[in-house]
Amino acid sequence: MKKPLNLLTKAIAALLVCCGLSISASAQNRAISGTVVDSQNVPIIGASVMVANTATPIGDVTDVDGKFALNVPAGSTLVVSFIGYATVNVPVGDQTVFNITLQEDSEFLEETVVIGYGTIRRSTLANSVTSVRSEEFVKGAVASPLQMLQGKVAGLVVTQTSSRVGSSPDLKIRGSSTILGNTSPLWVVDGVIQPDPLELDPSSLMTEDLSNIIGNQISWLSPSDIESVTILRDASSTAIYGSKASNGVIVITTRQGKSGKTNVKYSGNISVRAKPNYGMFNLMNSQERIRFSQEVFQSGSSYSGSYAPIKQMNTYEGLYRMYLEGDIPFDQYAAGYNRLETVNTDWFDILTRTSVSHNHNLSVSGGSDRLVYNASISYGDNRGVELGNDSDKMSARVRINAKLRHNIRLDASIIGAID
Repeated sequence: MKKPLNLLTKAIAALLVCCGLSISASAQNRAISGTVVDSQNVPIIGASVMVANTATPIGDVTDVDGKFALNVPAGSTLVVSFIGYATVNVPVGDQTVFNITLQEDSEFLEETVVIGYGTIRRSTLANSVTSVRSEEFVKGAVASPLQMLQGKVAGLVVTQTSSRVGSSPDLKIRGSSTILGNTSPLWVVDGVIQPDPLELDPSSLMTEDLSNIIGNQISWLSPSDIESVTILRDASSTAIYGSKASNGVIVITTRQGKSGKTNVKYSGNISVRAKPNYGMFNLMNSQERIRFSQEVFQSGSSYSGSYAPIKQMNTYEGLYRMYLEGDIPFDQYAAGYNRLETVNTDWFDILTRTSVSHNHNLSVSGGSDRLVYNASISYGDNRGVELGNDSDKMSARVRINAKLRHNIRLDASIIGAID
């Protein structure tokens, strides 16, 4: 009997359409229900369950047990979402009861900002905060986390104060708040305040140069291990960290593992810097240098007193003094003059080189629903164009996130670096 009834229903519907009528939409609605849970099978309270592509919004919010109930049109698609979880689309089809599982969103940090010892949604954030994710970092051969932030944050000034490879640049968030005091910001990595490597007097030029060589509080951290960077710039950061935050706070979140199969990732880069040459600069050669000195002497200028040049054959001024004071005859002076005109030392060729730098990072991550891990090892061989200006650095990191119970979580990390 069901088949004749279905044919009869379709015939009646076709007749109504031909007559310019239509069946009520409510007659086509179906009652459905279901439960929304997370990966631990814990009900999610307040999850949004909406019907996609409807003129009038149709939806429900899960209750304390994660349950929902709806009347939906046939052929609908449910859009289930909750903050911190990936949105899923579920076709209704002929099903009436649903058990929907939401997975934690790997892009969750885009919706939240790490401040102090917790996180906050961007929509409720009133502080002066800038957050930069790893996808937005400066790509290429960068050996320092600070180099990745150059040009990415308004008001952040990164100045390279030393030509040594591997030295830490100077960083200012709020400008220079003191003349002789420390202007470095406070660094926080995964909720832990990072101390200074050495307590140095910032007013001393010698210790300032030494601090550039030793590095700052995060010199041990590989740029490849950084997931996101949050910069706290206003005075509200002092409510969390106290007076240490007077120069601003930089909060770094490192990468952590994700449940699932083991994931092995490698990244590397090679950079080449050409050796400088005299063609890149407008400098005098030996002949031009001697003729310039001749013009100085011919204009009436002369050396006298303690500024008199040393008598020697290897400099024009010394040679000229020896000739003026009768120590050598004119023939010997002319021979020495002609020789000095052709003496050109290529100091760039002697003191510099074409440098090749390379950086490598290998990471392994994975785990289960109760334990995830992320281990990485990084190596960087950075060389300057000057001979002897080298920096070798190796770092390793292991981070474990374990869920011991439903209300107890353990996060542990071990980091080592050799520079």
